[in-house]
Amino acid sequence: MPELLTALTGIMNGSYGDYEQFLRELCHRQT
Repeated sequence: MPELLTALTGIMNGSYGDYEQFLRELCHRQT
């Protein structure tokens, strides 16, 4: 999944300030 890789890269770069919201987004995508 390229989207997940991009998201993880964003987190490592500090693009995602709210990690919890990212987890929620990921859960919604898998549902």
